[in-house]
Amino acid sequence: MTAEATNSTSTALGNAPKRRTLLTLMSAGICQVVPLCAHATQLLLNALRPNPEGKLLVTPSYSPEHGDFTTGAAMSQQIVFDLLRNTGDAGTTYFLVKRKQPD
Repeated sequence: MTAEATNSTSTALGNAPKRRTLLTLMSAGICQVVPLCAHATQLLLNALRPNPEGKLLVTPSYSPEHGDFTTGAAMSQQIVFDLLRNTGDAGTTYFLVKRKQPD
């Protein structure tokens, strides 16, 4: 299994439970979701490399449109963007839920 396949699989597995939990169990499930998202995010951050313009790209990534492997294929970039945005949202929600709970 390639690094890209592993990253994509980890992302897909990390996003599905997080979305379900955020939508249905906002305060009860958030404590379980945030560590999962953080782990998946760290895994993907390790796969990012700067291009000459300084933008972070997933490498290696698979693109059927451009041949076997390339750097920064659109789907790979979208997966990373989605995971980073959702992890940030989960972290914010976690903070707000924890702040509202009595000590």
